[in-house]
Amino acid sequence: MWLVNSNQVKDQASNRLGRTDPGGQIHFPIWYDEAGDPIDVDWLYTQLTTEIRTPRGWVNQARRKNEAFDLLSYCIAICKHPDIRLLQIDWSNPPAWASPDWDVNELVFGAEGRPAAPPETPAPSIADLAKALG
Repeated sequence: MWLVNSNQVKDQASNRLGRTDPGGQIHFPIWYDEAGDPIDVDWLYTQLTTEIRTPRGWVNQARRKNEAFDLLSYCIAICKHPDIRLLQIDWSNPPAWASPDWDVNELVFGAEGRPAAPPETPAPSIADLAKALG
């Protein structure tokens, strides 16, 4: 579990949505307009703008769907996670999981499924977790 300051990452998401200069903008997928009802082609933009910033934080006063804004915010947060550090990746030599080379990237696989996974190490017990946190 990782605690995230949702107001902070939603501020960052909002700032990125409003950005027009190169670098740091949000790029929308080409499929977004096919996912919703043909009448509601603006579903993504509606969800990205349903919350408003108040002095107390982000609020969904209209009680509309806002999953797209939440997921965008969490995506920004995970990119900054200490185990991911997306902004610090050396893209001339990225880790295997981030490689654009599909033959190297361990997270890319064809319709036949994933390659055989290496044997898993046993999950730590609650006692192991308590010891590590102590």
